Amino acid sequence: MNNVINVIAFLAITLASSLFIPAQAAENNYKQGYISDELFIYIHTGPGKKYRILGTIIAGSKVQITGSIDDGYSEIIDDKDRTAWVESKYVTTQPGLRFVVAELNGKIATSSDYSSQLDGEVNELKSKVNLLTNDK
Repeated sequence: MNNVINVIAFLAITLASSLFIPAQAAENNYKQGYISDELFIYIHTGPGKKYRILGTIIAGSKVQITGSIDDGYSEIIDDKDRTAWVESKYVTTQPGLRFVVAELNGKIATSSDYSSQLDGEVNELKSKVNLLTNDK
């Protein structure tokens, strides 16, 4: 019987103390954030890490691929007109996500404008139909 009373007393104290937990603990005040995707890779003066680092290039940047490949490295010309070598695994003929997202956002904006235009035309036609049906 004493054990039951002790358990009930413990639960009552625990419940009562939980009422005094600060609101911040229940609901945090954190801001939404993101990790930047502005990554870079090193570009070299020759096909390998043994060659001098010429600089860096941002992931997703447009480059010209010269077609020269040696020891797992591809020769490129960057937007600063530097001829350099990067690891071939970082070179692709497909546009980076930055360009794809920008293109898709443009298409969404165009589609949204066109949709708004069509909505306006539908409303205008509905008004004309109502006028014609009321004139009878």
